[in-house]
Amino acid sequence: HKVQLNCLLGDIAQQMYDFSLTLSNVKADNVINACLVSALLLAPNNQS
Repeated sequence: HKVQLNCLLGDIAQQMYDFSLTLSNVKADNVINACLVSALLLAPNNQS
């Protein structure tokens, strides 16, 4: 399940990154980046 979780998080991260690129003219990309960093920081805790 951990491998599936990693793949899922990877897909979400990629989608968030692509979405942030579409909002390059808006400051919302900073919020998305902050959420992405938070998600990456929380990921190891979810796996333990």
